[in-house]
Amino acid sequence: MPDAPQDLLNLLSTNWASSNTDSVVPLFAKITDKKKHDFNKARNVVFALRPRKIQTPAGIGTAQKNLVYVVDLDIRVFGYDQEAHFLKVITEVDRILDANINWLSTNYDHIDPDTEGQDLSNQMHDIWRFLKPVKLINYVVTR
Repeated sequence: MPDAPQDLLNLLSTNWASSNTDSVVPLFAKITDKKKHDFNKARNVVFALRPRKIQTPAGIGTAQKNLVYVVDLDIRVFGYDQEAHFLKVITEVDRILDANINWLSTNYDHIDPDTEGQDLSNQMHDIWRFLKPVKLINYVVTR
């Protein structure tokens, strides 16, 4: 089974343009890592959560199935009055995903980023947080 969270984080980290996010590159980490993260050092974080695996038919009359891994990206920015920077980080994640929709790797054929996502920010505690589901799709031929 491919490591969908790590594959997605690798895609983001290798294509990140820090000039689009105030010369800041976030910390990229899997939430499954059992490490403690020092948020005083890394004020921008992109976590990838455990994937949900779904297998769906590709279409009527076809000999393929879609193997879909849904990975939630948890985008966090910490600090007072960071909303403008937070929006730049989300925009950069969207830019990379949109540019790689037809991402052909050894494990995936297509990326389908959710256009919505969920804002979980807590401005009272200066935590800017956005949860974005991303589908990594592999077309598996079954005969």
